[in-house]
Amino acid sequence: MPWYIGDYLRDTAHLDATEHGAYLLLLAHAWMHGGELPSDSDRRRKIARCSQEQWVKIEATVMEFWYNSNGVFRQKRLDFQLGKANHRVQQLVTAGRASALKRSISRSTHVEHTLQPTFNNLSLDPDPDPDPKKTKAPKRRAPQTSIPENFGQQWSPAMKAWLEKHGDGQVKAHLISFIGKAKAKDYRYSNWEQAFQNAIRDDWAGIRKVLS
Repeated sequence: MPWYIGDYLRDTAHLDATEHGAYLLLLAHAWMHGGELPSDSDRRRKIARCSQEQWVKIEATVMEFWYNSNGVFRQKRLDFQLGKANHRVQQLVTAGRASALKRSISRSTHVEHTLQPTFNNLSLDPDPDPDPKKTKAPKRRAPQTSIPENFGQQWSPAMKAWLEKHGDGQVKAHLISFIGKAKAKDYRYSNWEQAFQNAIRDDWAGIRKVLS
């Protein structure tokens, strides 16, 4: 309950301490009960915390601030303040609902924007026909195996050409060393001719060291 001290003291300058206490208790009760005081005098006395003797002396003075409205007592200044308070509450409720609606719309818009790229990429064709030029099958790597038993007995044309150029006349020596290491260490390759080429380049057999 708002309390404007200056206005209150101006309007109640003629009240004594007992009357001030009773009047403030009546105001507080009315504020908590929709601005109303009961019509029954004894109930008002109990609200004001007065004895019967006290109430007989002060009732007329305290109740001069109140008016009778359809069997209950009200106070004009209190009616005004309650009206302001109720209006403020309605403003807050309206603002809260508007804010909640705005947040709801904002969340919905965010979700829509988030999902839109996904929806745009979906195809409604249950069995789309992809462009064969754009669709590339994944490359499969050949499995790695141990050295074949007949390795070196027959070369591919490309391997023959490479050995003639890079074998240095020591192909057999390189081959014996390569097969021995491959079996001893259980080397595994997917392309054994390529592996043998690497062995010759790196001189696994150490032949170039001996010759030099």
